[in-house]
Amino acid sequence: MKLRLLPLCSFLSVIISLAPTLSAQEASPAPSPLSIQEEKGLTVVAISQKLDAVTSPLLQDAVKRSLEAGSKSLVIDLEACPAIDDIGVSALLTCHFSLAKAGGSLCLRHLQGQNYETLAQLEMLDYFELLDSAPLKP
Repeated sequence: MKLRLLPLCSFLSVIISLAPTLSAQEASPAPSPLSIQEEKGLTVVAISQKLDAVTSPLLQDAVKRSLEAGSKSLVIDLEACPAIDDIGVSALLTCHFSLAKAGGSLCLRHLQGQNYETLAQLEMLDYFELLDSAPLKP
């Protein structure tokens, strides 16, 4: 039995013809994991995904842009943030120190459950003002 091999260009044309075309809906970008809004004179950054290597640079950029716009008091709302990893913790500290250096402050809102425990175990809670935050229930 002898195998017949297709030339590479024939093989690629078959693959390309079988590949589905993306509809406009499938091609649209994913929603941002951050939303930024003003509340009572404060900039509030809400995080809706895990705070990790993907979302941390976005958070740091949002803080940088807020500082450049003259906002020195920032609230990070973590109500919809399912988890914070070590890179996320580092990003929160970087944001805190950037704001403190500029004479501003960083507040964490809705730091709850495992996210609260993560920062507590790392002894990082003293760096932040907390609003509507609580540890895991026993």
